[in-house]
Amino acid sequence: MKLLLTADIHIGRRPGGLPAGIDGRQYSAGALWAAIVDKAIDEKVDAVLLGGDVVDRDNRMCEAFGPLERGIRKLGALGIQTVAVSGNHDFDVLPALTRVLPDECFHLVGQKGKWERFTVEKEGKPVLLVDGWSYPAKHVRFNPVPGYDLPAPGDGVPLVGLLHTDVDKADHPYAPVSSDELRAKPPRFWLLGHNHGPDLKEHGVAPILCPGAPQAVTRKDFGAHGVWIGELAGGAGLDVTFHPLARVQYESLDVDLGGAGSTDDVRVKAIEAMREALHAAVEQNQWLEYVLCRMRLTGRCKVLGELDSTARQLKEDLQLSEGDLTGSIEKITVSATPDYDLAELARETEVSAVGTLAGLLISLENGTLSTEYPDLVRAAGSRIEAVGKSGTYSSARLPEEAPDVEGHIREQGMRLLDALIAQRAGRSP
Repeated sequence: MKLLLTADIHIGRRPGGLPAGIDGRQYSAGALWAAIVDKAIDEKVDAVLLGGDVVDRDNRMCEAFGPLERGIRKLGALGIQTVAVSGNHDFDVLPALTRVLPDECFHLVGQKGKWERFTVEKEGKPVLLVDGWSYPAKHVRFNPVPGYDLPAPGDGVPLVGLLHTDVDKADHPYAPVSSDELRAKPPRFWLLGHNHGPDLKEHGVAPILCPGAPQAVTRKDFGAHGVWIGELAGGAGLDVTFHPLARVQYESLDVDLGGAGSTDDVRVKAIEAMREALHAAVEQNQWLEYVLCRMRLTGRCKVLGELDSTARQLKEDLQLSEGDLTGSIEKITVSATPDYDLAELARETEVSAVGTLAGLLISLENGTLSTEYPDLVRAAGSRIEAVGKSGTYSSARLPEEAPDVEGHIREQGMRLLDALIAQRAGRSP
């Protein structure tokens, strides 16, 4: 028996950061769902298992419902059943889908937050059991596993567990569970939605697959994305393989500018780093059409004063090709440092702002800033948070990780140091 395994498609979303003039609809999660359906048909799978957040809540019924229904009907017409659980984004959408689709096409397991066992049949015979639990509301702060009281099945028919959860993150608000308690339950294999990065935990009794989003949901979902194909092995085991499928991919690139003596050197290093990333990406995923890079310029540099304008030019103009694949810079950050001897400058501490600043930057390098300058760290953190919450930037705000306060201090400190030294030398920074 063969299965297609995926989760977190977020139909309704479109990738951000595409070059100007590109219609994001053709690279949307809805278009990807159509490709997933075709993949299931090409692979001749017997069933498709969905681990929740198939639909994105922000665009749920309007943009998502039609493509999702069409894909499931297309699969059902070929005898491929779709079995799903709902997640925090589609807890109310997938139940509505069950009202318009016949049971032989689609089954939502574990509605209203109650564990349920569903039997997938082929030619009238049971070939797979699926135990699942669906979100009854957007936020589920409790662990649903203690309510799992379904008995272990008899020998002969394999059992798979299906759940949308924050695995091994006890303090999170999305049905937090531990991998150990999942392995103690009857399923010999678990498919878990919610985490956007793919992860296969093979140790222990029951393998646990977090398939990740088949295409990046946010701009920080870096690397390859796709779906998994599972084939029943001997006994109740399931062998799984990853199949890249995304047409848009985000990459994080650190470009070391060490040795760069001119802006031309900076451009060459950036181009070389991006070309290497494109080559690696297209080698892994033949379906890719765009790679969008978040580039960070690092290292000691002799042209720090010109880096901001060079970075802007790279972001606006640099576009590379690798076959049919196009790469561009979605965001660029300057984290390079001036090519100064901080220890020597720090000896001026008693009489010089340059020396005092150099000492602070040395604390950053040594990892002691938080203890030596706690008031500075707190003040900087509060200021960054206030700017992030400002209504001025509300329309451009994207979901991001917690701000790197010490990183901001380092970058701004290095710029200030360069300006101070330039001022002292009688030149423009």
